[in-house]
Amino acid sequence: MNNNIKNKKFLKIFLSLIFVLFALLTHKIYSQINKCDCGLYDCPHECRYCYDCLQPCECRPISPCHGAPFLQYRPQGLNKAKEIAGWQPYVYRYGKKDTYGTLSTAIEFTSSFRANRIAQYLFGNDLINGKTLLVQGSGVENRHPKAWLADYFGLPTDFESAVSFCPKIKNIILDLYTHIAIDRVAKGVYFKVHFPIASTRWELNMSECVKTSGQEPFEIGYMGLFVINEEDKATSIVEPIPRENLPANFMCAIQGNTTFGDLTHPIQFGRMPCKQLKRTMLADIHGTFGYNFIHKKDYTLGVNIHGVFPTGNRPDARTVFEPIVGNGRHWELGLGVNSSWVFYRNKDNENSYMGIWLDATATHLFKTCQARSFDFCGKPNSRYMLLIEMMTQEESQEPLEQLGLPGSVVFGSDDFILLQPNPPVFFPTGSLPIANYVYKLNYDEANNIQSSNIIPAINYTTRLVDTRIDIQVDLAVKLGYKSENFSFDIGYNFWFRTREKITPCKNYCKNEPDPRYVIKGDTPLWLRTYLGFPQEEVFRMIHAGSQSNANIHSGENMKLSATDAARNKGVDNPKLAWLSRTAFPSVYIEDETNPDDISYSSFNPILISPLDINTCQSAMAMTHKIFMHINYAWKDELVRWEPFAGFGGQAEFAPENRKYRAISQWGIWAKAGVAFK
Repeated sequence: MNNNIKNKKFLKIFLSLIFVLFALLTHKIYSQINKCDCGLYDCPHECRYCYDCLQPCECRPISPCHGAPFLQYRPQGLNKAKEIAGWQPYVYRYGKKDTYGTLSTAIEFTSSFRANRIAQYLFGNDLINGKTLLVQGSGVENRHPKAWLADYFGLPTDFESAVSFCPKIKNIILDLYTHIAIDRVAKGVYFKVHFPIASTRWELNMSECVKTSGQEPFEIGYMGLFVINEEDKATSIVEPIPRENLPANFMCAIQGNTTFGDLTHPIQFGRMPCKQLKRTMLADIHGTFGYNFIHKKDYTLGVNIHGVFPTGNRPDARTVFEPIVGNGRHWELGLGVNSSWVFYRNKDNENSYMGIWLDATATHLFKTCQARSFDFCGKPNSRYMLLIEMMTQEESQEPLEQLGLPGSVVFGSDDFILLQPNPPVFFPTGSLPIANYVYKLNYDEANNIQSSNIIPAINYTTRLVDTRIDIQVDLAVKLGYKSENFSFDIGYNFWFRTREKITPCKNYCKNEPDPRYVIKGDTPLWLRTYLGFPQEEVFRMIHAGSQSNANIHSGENMKLSATDAARNKGVDNPKLAWLSRTAFPSVYIEDETNPDDISYSSFNPILISPLDINTCQSAMAMTHKIFMHINYAWKDELVRWEPFAGFGGQAEFAPENRKYRAISQWGIWAKAGVAFK
């Protein structure tokens, strides 16, 4: 009698404590998810001077101040908390000599919160207040130092807007669990199989507030020389690119269907769709084979081998926030441990007890091929800049030789000739220095120049890579109480993943060697110069300027005086540029004269290479989870099959330390099954 009174008091205290913890946890979750959590966010690190201390391109952990083009999400099928909840009475049974097991299924809904942190993981310290990205053209006065340059997206130079992000990930997961103990064959031996099916929804929840839509056209030569003649739609004319030919705003420009000027192929990767992206797949197959080498009535200890057969999708880098089901197509293999300790058992009723259960696995994720987008070394978010394709002087001579024009090193191309000192001095034919590379030109069937070749940098920096993860740990420990048909669990789950080891394979779109490119920055494609000698006519010419020091925020000309910027003096290795009169068709002469307006180009341009791509943009991930579960079993000793059902919930928190890139999320589930013996 006294024991029953003590047990009831103990149970009341235990349940009261659980109720208080549940109330506190519910309040914490509700405060996070009651509305879209995109408010102010104070960076836990000193990030204001990140751009002043960038290191050379070395393989080192990603800076907490920088964004990453890819967010490695915790696999939907990896959840030890949900796996061990509610079924401790049916696994690792003591004293059984026959085969027994458990079949169960669970349906779960999860949703992410702390949206501002997800946005910061993607775009880093460029966000204002943790959620807003400023987009400003090169002509905007008093530009914000973190604003992205609108020119890169085909937006007018006087364009200005603020883009907000509130990313959200939602999942509906159907789990099928099987646990079979084969004590009849070998005592303590068991195996488990887990089939998770996930339907995932990813949405950036992007919105834009346009302050100034911009009216300025792109000047002649800035993004291209020719525009379509609106009168006949069949010919090209030399004019500024009008505002109506440019995207309306940033959200339109980043969808993947925008072209402008000499950018004839839109952005193919890292797009930011306005709509929700979804995918439904089998999220890998998990298998475990284990042995309990200590198996007593009130405690067990066992080890197991755990493997994962990948069935989900591979990242393809098409969007910046792409839905992933599973672990990214990695094969996994590792070791696990399981243990239990029943530290309290009712003397009058053995089916009333309390204990601690632990289940953990550590696996290695083997190398697999994925598509990833990257930034350039030392240039956060530079994947959204622009590049210009280059060709050698020898390559540039071929079309003009077909036209019957001179083909020598000096005059045999639509190249330019660089002169020094200032003012230019006339050199005899054949003695003029020329650049190693010039902008590549595209010709029509009649060998008429159509355009140069601009591409979004992300189309170049997106690569097929081999990626592996050394260790991934999933550990769950719970405190469980069972009394007759009811059981209650409360526990903690720890998930950790080391950063990825990435080895580039090849260009995503090409198997051949990479084309030659330079960073455009804010250099024009076609320069103003004079034609012939003496100085007599103003002329537009292709050139070889590069701006290797430009970044996502600005080009190099923007940092100079108006006079030097107009003369393109912000290019690498600037030298005065001049074109021979006999080397170029005269159709590009303008109806104005300004012999003092002679521009600069690069002698020589600085080309980028695959070695400039920062393939080390990966971080560790870690989360802490609290979970609860209530279960009821329809128990009958005379019946071989014992059904059970329950429900539970979880709250998972990613650390505030931004060196760990993970998602905070909450979830609820219902779980049911049947134990057989």
